[in-house]
Amino acid sequence: MEGYYGLNWAFLAYFGLAISSFIVLVATQASLTGIVLFILLFVSGLAAMVLIAHPCHKKIGFGLNWRESTPLLVTIGLVIGSLVVSPIIAFIIIQLIAMAEIKNYGVKSGLFGVRKKDIVARIAELRQQSQPAQSVPRFQA
Repeated sequence: MEGYYGLNWAFLAYFGLAISSFIVLVATQASLTGIVLFILLFVSGLAAMVLIAHPCHKKIGFGLNWRESTPLLVTIGLVIGSLVVSPIIAFIIIQLIAMAEIKNYGVKSGLFGVRKKDIVARIAELRQQSQPAQSVPRFQA
């Protein structure tokens, strides 16, 4: 669950820093200072995305029984993909993979994905079902 929702924060961090880096570039009219600030903001956006997304990928990978190296490869692929095009496609694909696994546990999704309260309720249900019923000791007279 944390991996699924954590990717939203990673995307917002990347998107915010990418937009601000382009605004700086345009505002400084592509001067040397503007280009340097653009590069710094864009690289910091990539770093923020890695720092936020990699723990999320590890959690998703644990839930999907991925090998230990797979979340790192997914994060590296996300960074490389974001250098070429927007990483939104990669974020959507990873979230769809996570959502498919969440649906396997009976959580229903809506138009915008799964709701956190539905996941929490289903986890509570599953925990309650997995606990053995407490038996009341019987005394024989």
